[in-house]
Amino acid sequence: MNYTCVTHSLYELPPARDAARPRSGERLIELLPNQAVPVDAARGTVVRSLSGKLWLTQEGHWHDYTLLAGMSYISLDNGRIVVSAPDGASAASVYQIELAPGERSCDAVVNLGAGTIARIERDARRAQAAEIVHWIGYVAGALAAAWRRLMRSDKPAGHGTPCRAA
Repeated sequence: MNYTCVTHSLYELPPARDAARPRSGERLIELLPNQAVPVDAARGTVVRSLSGKLWLTQEGHWHDYTLLAGMSYISLDNGRIVVSAPDGASAASVYQIELAPGERSCDAVVNLGAGTIARIERDARRAQAAEIVHWIGYVAGALAAAWRRLMRSDKPAGHGTPCRAA
């Protein structure tokens, strides 16, 4: 299952499905951590994340995109795109496709293949489990510290100050 902002505007299959097919004019970009690479883009420019995580912004757009490996960004208009690798080394592929003429429904098309969605879900479950383990450790540590404070009390149990009746 692919999720896209606009699916009817493409003449070809979404990039995630035909990733193995060589394209004429395809440009491979390898990015070092925190490196930014400008791409002169026209309508139909595709930026496909091959590995790592990409941060992408396009001139004239009011928001940015984060692409994980397997995700693609398809520009619906002209304007320079800047691609960077915020977390570590990443790789991308840039090429052109022919878009169907017509109105735009959004700023760009972002394709998510079924494998990408499964990987995101798996990573989210791992992050959730790690967060639960973190908080269990925090609560266990707080309980252990409270228990130690109770056990270090100077007064033996049962030998406290007697209560006085009013």
